[in-house]
Amino acid sequence: GALLLVVEVDALGHGRGDNLLKQVRTNGAAWKAQLEQLVTEFPRHVKTVTGRGYMIGLVLHSEPPPYLTALREAGLLAVVAGGNTIRLLPPLIATKEHLDRATGIIRSVLTKKP
Repeated sequence: GALLLVVEVDALGHGRGDNLLKQVRTNGAAWKAQLEQLVTEFPRHVKTVTGRGYMIGLVLHSEPPPYLTALREAGLLAVVAGGNTIRLLPPLIATKEHLDRATGIIRSVLTKKP
């Protein structure tokens, strides 16, 4: 919460944030493109992908709780963002590899859903 925000603001204020923000923009755009492929792969489950950077929403066609449970059991924490949207919000220090792993977990969960 607040402590994390203070640490991030402090890092941004000392020049380290420029590279971090560049990484978030670059990796976030690539990650969103990967997640948008899930709309095509799983049209019965995923309606659209919203957001930018590392703050991404997966808008589902049905209620999120069963998906959230399956994601958590597979090792990925996510929360409801309102309506049928699952919020994905990795830490700013997440790497491309972390995001790729998250996409793999989501794909695996969607593959198992009827």
